Amino acid sequence: MIYYQVKGSDSPAKASQTKDISSGGMCFISANSFDKDTLLLIEIHMPISNDTIEAHGKVIDSKLDQESKNYETRVAFIDTDPILLIRLQREIT
Repeated sequence: MIYYQVKGSDSPAKASQTKDISSGGMCFISANSFDKDTLLLIEIHMPISNDTIEAHGKVIDSKLDQESKNYETRVAFIDTDPILLIRLQREIT
């Protein structure tokens, strides 16, 4: 489970599920698309350790999935504490 919010936005964070995740970035499902290079604040809730990792991401692309009518949004992690990314890597492997 993740929560994401456009950086600098006053709107509340939205919940989503990841489709794919690594220490370099992630793909998540959303009801709306994002422009390339949009900056996001992301909270990643780890199911095994019950930890929360806060990350910053930059949208690589956001494409409509014709079957589900949702968007698959790919994000690269940027300006995120390397220690947190190591914790993430340990959680997903």
